[in-house]
Amino acid sequence: MDIFETSCNTCGFCLDWGIGGTMYVIDETGKRVLAPHPSEFIIMDRILGENASEELINERTGYLEGWLCLDCLSISSLDLERDVLECQKCQSIHGKSVNDMIGQRCPKCNDPSSEIEVNFTGWET
Repeated sequence: MDIFETSCNTCGFCLDWGIGGTMYVIDETGKRVLAPHPSEFIIMDRILGENASEELINERTGYLEGWLCLDCLSISSLDLERDVLECQKCQSIHGKSVNDMIGQRCPKCNDPSSEIEVNFTGWET
């Protein structure tokens, strides 16, 4: 699996989330169980059953993505389609998904020539 880093090309500020998201499955108690690639469907089948309906799958699965707070610069792990988009640290609603920050000016150094970039850093075996 390829490993990427999302960071500022000027100050090195790292949005320690990578790119994309991580699937989760909601178990029978309502807890979100992470189902990272490449095991997402194995975990989903274990929790929902191998013959789960499409309706059940849609109801009880989602994706967590990084959401950068533009006030305190912390990253929250949120389902951008289901969760309230607010910082889990300071409760600010002023933020963007990490993916939406790519190509934007760095919120930390705010240098006019800065840009958040995705860089390949290696492979995971």
